[in-house]
Amino acid sequence: MKIKIITINCFDSPLSPKRTDRINHLVSEIIKLDGDVICFQELIFLKRVKRISKSFERLGYYSFFNPRKKLNRGGLFFVSKYPIVSSEYIKFNSQGTSISFQLTDRFLKKGYQKIRLEIEGKIVTVINTHLVSLYKNVSSKEKRVLLKQFSELLNNLNLEKEKVIVAGDFNISFTDSMYQQFEEKTNLYDPLRGKEIVTVSKENTQRKNFYKIRKDSRIDYILLSKDLKNISHKVILKDLYRLKRKNIHLSDHFGLMMEVED
Repeated sequence: MKIKIITINCFDSPLSPKRTDRINHLVSEIIKLDGDVICFQELIFLKRVKRISKSFERLGYYSFFNPRKKLNRGGLFFVSKYPIVSSEYIKFNSQGTSISFQLTDRFLKKGYQKIRLEIEGKIVTVINTHLVSLYKNVSSKEKRVLLKQFSELLNNLNLEKEKVIVAGDFNISFTDSMYQQFEEKTNLYDPLRGKEIVTVSKENTQRKNFYKIRKDSRIDYILLSKDLKNISHKVILKDLYRLKRKNIHLSDHFGLMMEVED
C-alpha cells in the first residue's frame, strides 16, 4: 500500500485581499501534483469550498467538509481518491480568546476532521487539523489555548493505533517536550523530525504585511503511526507564480507532500 498525501494551508483570510484568483491557482497547482489524499486548511468560505469540492469530484475524488451557514466549519476541507468509509468533525473544547485576533478562530470553531478510508482492503485513518493561530503580538492566553488544543488532540489520538496519518497546520514549531508527549501518549512519530524544513518563510510574499515574520520555521506536519513509513517527501508551492503581472506565493504557507507505505 502506497499513499501520496498533501497538506496545505490556503490562506483564505479576509486579511488577504483579492484572494480568489490566488486560491484558484493554488488549487490548480495542487491538482497537478496528483495526490491520493489532500488535506486543506483555511478554506473558510462555504461558497468557495463547494465550488472546489465539485472540481475535485469531477476528477473522481471523494470530498468531506463541514458546512455552517456561510462558513466552512474549522476551515478544513478533505479530498481522497479512495472511498470514505466514515467521516466526522470534532470541535476542540478549548477555543480562541474572544478579546484578541483569535476571535476569528473562535467563529470557525477550530477542531479536526477524522476520516476513515478503505485502501486496498485496509482501513486507514486520516486526521486533518488546524490549531488556533498565534498572532503578531502573542499573548500568554493565546498560547495557552493553542497548547490546550494540542493536548486535546493528543489525548484523542491515543485511541488510534494502526495506519493513522495526521496532517495539518499546528501553528507551532514542535519542541523536544512535545515530541516526548507524542511518544508517550500516541503511536505517532514525525518522519521529518530533525530535518531542516521550512513551511513558513520570512521571504514569502504573503507574509510582507500583517503576517510578517522574522525567521523561517515549520509549523505544518504530516505525522504517521509506527506501522507506516515515509519513502519520499517534498516541500511544495515554495516557488513564485506569475499572477496578474506579479510574482507571488500562492499561500502564506508552503505545503508538504509525502509518499507513505506500510
